Amino acid sequence: MASAVEKFWVTLTNDRLSRSLLVFAKVMNLFNQVGVAFARLRTHALLRGYGGGADRCGTTPLFGNAPRSLARPRHARRMKTKLVTVPNLKQLIQPCPGFAKKGLADYKLDAAALCEFGCVYCSSNSGYYLRRNREPFAKLTEAQTGERTYPADDPALMLVWTDVEKQLEAELASKPKAYGAGKTLVFSMLTDGFSPTLVGKGVTERVLAMLVEGTGFRIRVLTKNAVVGTAKWVRFFRAHRDRFVVGLSIGSLGNAWMAGIERRTSSPPARLEALRNLQRASIPTYGMLCPVFPATVGVELAELVDLIRPDLVEHVWAEPYNDRVNWQRVRDAFPQGSHEGERFEAMFDGSEPAAWSFYCAELYRQLRDRLGKNWIHKLRFLLYEDRVLPQHAASFNGFEGIILQGKPDDAGASKNPCIAALQRRPEPVEDEAEPPTYH
Repeated sequence: MASAVEKFWVTLTNDRLSRSLLVFAKVMNLFNQVGVAFARLRTHALLRGYGGGADRCGTTPLFGNAPRSLARPRHARRMKTKLVTVPNLKQLIQPCPGFAKKGLADYKLDAAALCEFGCVYCSSNSGYYLRRNREPFAKLTEAQTGERTYPADDPALMLVWTDVEKQLEAELASKPKAYGAGKTLVFSMLTDGFSPTLVGKGVTERVLAMLVEGTGFRIRVLTKNAVVGTAKWVRFFRAHRDRFVVGLSIGSLGNAWMAGIERRTSSPPARLEALRNLQRASIPTYGMLCPVFPATVGVELAELVDLIRPDLVEHVWAEPYNDRVNWQRVRDAFPQGSHEGERFEAMFDGSEPAAWSFYCAELYRQLRDRLGKNWIHKLRFLLYEDRVLPQHAASFNGFEGIILQGKPDDAGASKNPCIAALQRRPEPVEDEAEPPTYH
């Protein structure tokens, strides 16, 4: 009898435990959904001046203390940066044909070898410079930190050069002050020049001041750090308004999910808030929706386009996430077994070749429709057309706002036959919907 009773209570307890765990999981999922919704509402409120009390996006806070969301990237206190010094480049200011092809810049200056934001999808980690120096830099990392780690595996790792300011000063000493006039220099291309360590030590400000004083470049700031929207930096950019255009890269409003792949950046709402501060100070800005992840396409994409203010930015760059060596790391940021994660995996593991092609075509269509005829001329859609399939090629007919990124053939046409066919016989795109009203 005792054995039967014990079995009964064990069964009952296990059943209650299972139900409790199920309820707990549902409650946690609900909290997560509420958190995402609240983050979106907060973003909309901030950008429309209803953040509670003083207008946190208007003029007043620009001359007071910066909001915490702008002043400090998320996770900054939880992860200590591992600084490793590596040999200097022979030349800091270099031509950047890749960004020139995108229409972004003619030259680039990176203030560090590897920034400290630790984005898992960063293409720099597998780029030529870090790939070529993989083992030498790992050896230096081990010697300076006691641990042999690599950029793609260690989000706390930051690789810095010996003395960026001294080297830049030497480079500019041999150049006329008009050096770079009529050209655009991006700060930065492979790393983020507004990494907290560089900003905190004053390196970022001094390097930008040297560029303003010693060159004629127009400087395109590209960052994921919302510090550019704080009082100090708004004043800096406003003092040189004719020399700067500022953009904050953002590809999703999903704050919780993005925190798993952009591990040390400012949150998407904070970046949008910073962009709004810059726009209210009449500082030139641009939209950088790069990359837009598949989960963003739809209602969230429309919200994101509205929030960067296409009526105020100079241009809107956008691109899909492309098949890189790090796609598995991005997939792993989704909850295990989730529909989004499985859908993402199918796009890049080769099991559904049409999935990525459809996503790319749909992303372009929605951007084109949302910008409408008033703002479509600002679009710079970076189309890596090699994987576009014939059934989706017609979506790009007319190539309005599209910059092809694939290597062309000898005649200058795309190597993708279905895209090349459109190049030979382009047809106009139907009139877009009227653009929405922005507030």
